[in-house]
Amino acid sequence: MLILATDTTTPSGSVALLEGETLLGDGVQAIREPFEIGLESGATHSARLFRSVDFLLGALGREIGSVEAFAAAVGPGSFTGLRIGVAAVKALAFASGRPIAPVSSLLALASKLADAGVPLICPMLDAKKGEIYAAL
Repeated sequence: MLILATDTTTPSGSVALLEGETLLGDGVQAIREPFEIGLESGATHSARLFRSVDFLLGALGREIGSVEAFAAAVGPGSFTGLRIGVAAVKALAFASGRPIAPVSSLLALASKLADAGVPLICPMLDAKKGEIYAAL
C-alpha cells in the first residue's frame, strides 16, 4: 500500500512516501532511494506543503492518484500547523476517496527506538515559552 504522510506539528514539518513499511522518500530523505533533501525555509506550511508533496511524488516518479492512503501527524504541536496539515490531508483523502490515519507526533518519535530494546522512551517536543510536550 502506498501511503503519503505529512507532519506539520513543528516549524520544519515533513512529508514522506511509504510503500508498505518501506520508506521511499521524505522531506529529509531524497535523491537516492530513499533519498534525502534538507531545506531551510521561512515559508509557512500553507505555502509549502502541497509543493513539497508534489516535489516528493515527482522525484519518486509517482502520482497523487497512486496514493492508496494518507497519514497526518495530529499533535501535540503547533495549533495552526496541525490545522493546515490535517485539512490538507482531509482534502486529498476526500477528493480521492482514500482513507486517513491519524498519527501521534510523540508516538511516532518513540517508535524510532521501539525495536532498539530501550526499556523506557520519553519523546519530547518544544512547546515554546519554556514548556515541552512529552510522553512516557
